[in-house]
Amino acid sequence: MQDGRLFFSYLLLALATISADAAEIRMVPPDSGYGSWGTFELALDSVPHPGWRGHHVRLYAPRGVARPPAIFFCHGINASDPRTYLALLTFLASKGFAVVHAPYGSGGAYTDPPDVYAQLWEGIAGAVKAWGGRLDTTRIGFVGHSYGGGAV
Repeated sequence: MQDGRLFFSYLLLALATISADAAEIRMVPPDSGYGSWGTFELALDSVPHPGWRGHHVRLYAPRGVARPPAIFFCHGINASDPRTYLALLTFLASKGFAVVHAPYGSGGAYTDPPDVYAQLWEGIAGAVKAWGGRLDTTRIGFVGHSYGGGAV
């Protein structure tokens, strides 16, 4: 019994140390070359989500670029807030891509994936309807993280 408590105490101490160290890590992008930020400023736009009342589909686009290639980003479960991916979305826009963030509700992700995929698709279709004339829809990509990767 004593050995179990001692092990558990060491485990908690190790986890606390790891958490404290992880909070101190700062990622610094390179100044130039691969992995550096692009030259375009961000132009942000949004429209109401056609399949999820009270939510919005957002466009992160490079300012001043006529008809940039489009990337449709599909987020992970419980990560519908675009701030979760803000660094990625703005980085891609800085490189000249228009990125569409179409959220979906995660409630039925495990029990009813077809409904969740349909809601995601409604957001993507709504983006094309709203911004299709501003995007180069002959050059598109789909990118997903976690559940969104599976959807892709």
